[in-house]
Amino acid sequence: MASPTHRFTLRSEGGGPELVVLTPGDATTIGRDARNRAQIGHASIEPFHARLRCDDWGVWIEALPGAVVSVAGEAAQGERVIPLGARVELGALRFELVEALRSASSPSWARRMRRALSMAAGMTISLLLHSIALWLLLKFGIDAVKEVAPLSLRSDLVVAPESEMATLPPPEPIEPRLEPEEVVDVEPLAELPAPDPAPAESSSLGNDLDMLSGPIRVGVGPGAGGGAGLTGNGRLSLDDDGRLSRGFVSRLRALRGSGVDLVFVIDATSSMRPFLEGARTAADRLVSALATIVEDLRVGVVAYRDRGDEFSTRVLPLGGDRYAILNFLWGLRAEGGGDVPEAVVDGLAAAIQEIHWRPRTHHVIVVVGDAPPHVADWPRLKSLVASFARREMIPGAVVSAIYTGPPRATVANPEEDGAAALAEIARLGRGDYLDFDSGANVEERLLVLTLGPKHATELQTLLSRVRDGPREQLIRKRVGEGDKSWLLARLRQPPLHPAVVNALIDLSDRTILWEARKVVADADLPRECREAALYILRRSLPQAIDFDLDREPDSQRGVLNRLDALILRR
Repeated sequence: MASPTHRFTLRSEGGGPELVVLTPGDATTIGRDARNRAQIGHASIEPFHARLRCDDWGVWIEALPGAVVSVAGEAAQGERVIPLGARVELGALRFELVEALRSASSPSWARRMRRALSMAAGMTISLLLHSIALWLLLKFGIDAVKEVAPLSLRSDLVVAPESEMATLPPPEPIEPRLEPEEVVDVEPLAELPAPDPAPAESSSLGNDLDMLSGPIRVGVGPGAGGGAGLTGNGRLSLDDDGRLSRGFVSRLRALRGSGVDLVFVIDATSSMRPFLEGARTAADRLVSALATIVEDLRVGVVAYRDRGDEFSTRVLPLGGDRYAILNFLWGLRAEGGGDVPEAVVDGLAAAIQEIHWRPRTHHVIVVVGDAPPHVADWPRLKSLVASFARREMIPGAVVSAIYTGPPRATVANPEEDGAAALAEIARLGRGDYLDFDSGANVEERLLVLTLGPKHATELQTLLSRVRDGPREQLIRKRVGEGDKSWLLARLRQPPLHPAVVNALIDLSDRTILWEARKVVADADLPRECREAALYILRRSLPQAIDFDLDREPDSQRGVLNRLDALILRR
């Protein structure tokens, strides 16, 4: 049987890592399940996503049940061939098909026949020429033969005279070309990059830039809805050492496999001021912990007050920009309210109906408040929560709640008591309920509620495993050296590592604040950089900063002038 003559590579778009290498006669499957030859642990990839096969015509792809596959922008219906260079979309990930190096092969029957005919023709011509030469030799002598000698079977072959041979340069040596090693198993391409390089001992900026550029190992990558996930701040291992229960590890793997869309629905009335102040300072640690534990995390926030206040609801859509989330929280003021009931149902309706939830991720709503909804709102609220928790085609959807008000002596009516109301909302939403003690850690309580109170002890064990990766080590080294210019250079270069922003907050002085102010006012810079710079200013200056990144900086000269005055007083 003839060996293959072509090798095709399906790789991440733009010359990224190889997913699989195929030669004629090969067939394989792609999916999230470990039994696939090409395994991709991404939320948008089905356990068995697509089948690939290669023959003399090229590479063919077939979408398996429930999978999203497109070739050159068209949905794959049945089995179809992939043109060379075409974009192949598997779920939310993009690949391209390229032809690899040709491999040595034995000729096909047709090629052997053509070669035999060519050789036969050559032998016939050679025999004819030799016959002519012999006849001329016998008839006219040797001189006539010399005139025939220059005849050649190859008309394109020119031989230099002997006098010129010495002047020709020697041929250049040919370096052998090695076949690349075939890659059959890959890390998830969009959310899990290549292994991080070790921190360079050299202080050259080039090495440091290489280390910080590109996606970060934990918690990134487009999820099932195509958005980029939040980044964690370190590395985490789920290796089984007996300290974590099988149920907890199974839950974490399920969350990591599908991704999580998490929305906090927060009461922003005046009675919530102590909680909001604690939440602002704890939010960064909370996001880091969640993004480290749950890869492919998106977070949204809905703030609600009461009808007749400055606003009934204010919504931050689900997204992966950490500093957009933190700035939203820092921009909230606990005001309004007045009477006891609040517009809880408006906050839940905004979270459930206005926010774009990805179709195949875990959906989690956490309601945070201290007051019940209006009595007339209960029928609508029950319908909203119950329908959300019964959603199909997703791994799971829950509504949990945390009560932040004063301790309650007895179980009260949920239509009048905030704690009883939030407990009922959690019951309807198949979630968990917690009382928030004023002395409790905000970050810890929200983290436990998000992942499940029954795993609180194991959660602390898990967080103790987080270790610095090479990027964190490099940033720690730069902070130790007091290298502010290096850190400030990173502020303009996304993706931003959380440790860089935290280091700039810890080292903040007039130089750092001026640079952050310039980044905020530069509308041409990426939104991620401007959000991070605004967060640095809000954390470093005690006064409220009301700069709106959605408006043109020139229209906010008054805000910038006040900001300049605050920096000058540092």
